Amino acid sequence: MLYDNAQLVSLFSNAFRLTKDKEYLHVIKETIDFVKREMTSADGAFYSAIDADSEGKEGTYYLWSWDEIKSILKNDQDCLAEYYNINPNGNWKEGLNILYSTVDAATICSRRGISVARFSEQKFKFKLKLLSLRNKRIKPLTDTKIITSWNALMIKGYLDAFHATDDFEYLQTALKTTNFLLRVMSDEDCSLNRNFRMAKAILRPCSTIMHT
Repeated sequence: MLYDNAQLVSLFSNAFRLTKDKEYLHVIKETIDFVKREMTSADGAFYSAIDADSEGKEGTYYLWSWDEIKSILKNDQDCLAEYYNINPNGNWKEGLNILYSTVDAATICSRRGISVARFSEQKFKFKLKLLSLRNKRIKPLTDTKIITSWNALMIKGYLDAFHATDDFEYLQTALKTTNFLLRVMSDEDCSLNRNFRMAKAILRPCSTIMHT
């Protein structure tokens, strides 16, 4: 859901501003990269959701067998498998794995006797390989409806990310989406339509724009 990703970006942006923890920075970047890649229209607006189901099953697109993981990890499998709680029997249904972490990188590095920099490099390459493999699967359908309020949440997420990182690309994206909402979603009486789909804004009004 777009609103989940939007609030996640805001949360970790605020956490990064307070702590300067680079793990939080990675979450910001990777979440925004995902939204940009999977949930952003050519006009700069954000789609509302991606289905959970594909190939007739829930979560199939995001689940991994041990054989798939092993073919990618090779010599790095022990370290990254522990970090992501992956095991040969699976940590989910039907022997499949969901990748999730319950410990930080420093803890894993201490256990395995490797540097944090080396581990970060391994993790980055691993994710790229996973993404390449996942892109060959049948993708879940994307709900391309553009919802004004959810786009506003994502705009706030991008602005929070900008304030946390000083990355002007985030600010430019927020402005592009705002301009879309004002140009396409607003009426002459300054009301905002609630959503937009198939080149048509519908279900108005959402709210009133206050001009200063």
